[in-house]
Amino acid sequence: MSENKEIKNSEISQIEFELVQRMLNHPDIISETLLRLSPSDFYDDKIRIIYRIINDLVKNNQPVTIVGIQDVIESDPSFAFKNYKLVLLELKKYIIKDGYDGNINFIAKWSQERQLVSLGRELCDPENRKKMADFDQYLESARKKFFDIITPKNIESVHHVNEITDSWLDLFHKRISGSSDVVGIPTSFEMIDSYLGGFQKGDVCILAARPSRGKTTLALNFLLAAAENCKQHDKDVVVFFSLEMTKEDIFTKLVENMSGHSLSYRAVSLLNTDVSSEIEEIARETVSKLPICIDDKGGISVSEIEQKIKRQIAIGENVRFVVIDYLGLIKPSGGFQSGNIQADVANISRDIKLIAKRLNIPILLLVQLNRTIERRTQDKKTIGESGAPIRIKPQLSDLRDSGAIEQDADVVMILTSKADSETNSDEPKTKGTDIVYCDILKNRKGDTGYVTFQFKKNCSQFIEVKNQSSEKSN
Repeated sequence: MSENKEIKNSEISQIEFELVQRMLNHPDIISETLLRLSPSDFYDDKIRIIYRIINDLVKNNQPVTIVGIQDVIESDPSFAFKNYKLVLLELKKYIIKDGYDGNINFIAKWSQERQLVSLGRELCDPENRKKMADFDQYLESARKKFFDIITPKNIESVHHVNEITDSWLDLFHKRISGSSDVVGIPTSFEMIDSYLGGFQKGDVCILAARPSRGKTTLALNFLLAAAENCKQHDKDVVVFFSLEMTKEDIFTKLVENMSGHSLSYRAVSLLNTDVSSEIEEIARETVSKLPICIDDKGGISVSEIEQKIKRQIAIGENVRFVVIDYLGLIKPSGGFQSGNIQADVANISRDIKLIAKRLNIPILLLVQLNRTIERRTQDKKTIGESGAPIRIKPQLSDLRDSGAIEQDADVVMILTSKADSETNSDEPKTKGTDIVYCDILKNRKGDTGYVTFQFKKNCSQFIEVKNQSSEKSN
């Protein structure tokens, strides 16, 4: 062992010793310290034992004192170490409380380093690889261990209500002080924001529809609004997980939305030089500068999604909003349960909710609807007192394998086209434009109701119909 290594190790031991000294002299910091560091984070064997004893005393509701620690050491040989009485005597010496936060950060840093070195050795050992039957499982295990090591521990899980008051009042004042009541990530749609207050931290929002009803496009409209909001703050980003479409397809839809031009194969072939140049400039100078990250790997698991978000956080980016397109293509973290689709969906739904809570970010999850809504609309297209077509509203039960999804979600929005229930309507239609209803069927923090959109398929745009009457209900 080199001289530098000896100095580094002795420095670590001294800082660990000072932290425990501060804990014993200032009992008010014990609880927070135990939340931020575990015994395994300590390098020095003697201090690790003492810290573990302190942890046990707190768990057993016993006072933390030098005498109490000594009694435990003397009653349990597994805790004994050489010269423990001299170490405890040194710990009695008074040390000021200031600086303990620096102690914790230093110890956590070197604990991370040791864990990363240990993981590297584990990965280099061929015997460990042989224990895993599947290479993908081996990679998944290694990836999870790595991100568990580098992700800071969340110590802010339990709060007294007096600690919450200021943040609650801040949100309350935001709602009443201006023309907008958006306190989360804005959607850019006034009516949607009036219901949701924007996408809220820790929430899972479901956006569901039958195929070709525009759920991916609406999700990208939300994503663009979130990205524009993120431009106000350096390092803020939004992330789009596209399990179905390629990153180029997603980029195309973004350019279509920003330019107002269709970029289908036929439409592109008919563009004149000026429009082509305009679209290229939008792609280079506008879309490329948006704080958007796109992941288009298919068939990824929930844990892989979490690890990728954590990676963005680890490199210094502040992930503000996540979209996942879509639930039916996600693999459960523990693998599929043969023949039990509902159990698989329940596991995925639960795990995504936990990611949103753990990382304190809003997640928009796209979901397919059952065919039941199509059968219901076919049966009732022309029923109404006046004989005119009526709108058939979706139900939560229309969600595919809906039980766990509707239970875990904070918000459920379902898209239906006017054409689904009003195919016989004589109302004139704008070429390339559909009327789409967004029914908010579940909203933990507000009202439910519906919003009407014009869906311009050719240019990937949703436009809110602001003069429509949305009925709110509790």
